[in-house]
Amino acid sequence: MTGNVFDRPFRPTALAEEEICTFALRAVGEQLTREEPFAEHGLASLTLVRSDRLTVQVTAARSGHVCAEHVSQGPTTYVVLSGDLSIVDARGTETRVEAGHLAAMPEGCAHRFKANLDTRFLTVIGQQ
Repeated sequence: MTGNVFDRPFRPTALAEEEICTFALRAVGEQLTREEPFAEHGLASLTLVRSDRLTVQVTAARSGHVCAEHVSQGPTTYVVLSGDLSIVDARGTETRVEAGHLAAMPEGCAHRFKANLDTRFLTVIGQQ
């Protein structure tokens, strides 16, 4: 793939009543790996959907990249599209999430993650 799927600055989709949105996740992930933040820091992401009750973000992480500890702002799922991700909670418990798997955590869960391989994943944060 040589063209861009999205342009920067990108405005996340705000869900409208009775509207169904689709995203080419494989192509978005490929494009993220060609961006400057990925080249410089090993991590690039794009928020695809943002509403008052849902945020969906796609991330590309280079093998070995570690994200600093942060706290989930709502019930959160990580869906690994490709690669392998380790999520470590505040107690130091490591949960390994391989491609095709999902990890879920409650709001307020302190955690960090490490890409064990070049990894692309979705972060889905919801509110009730």
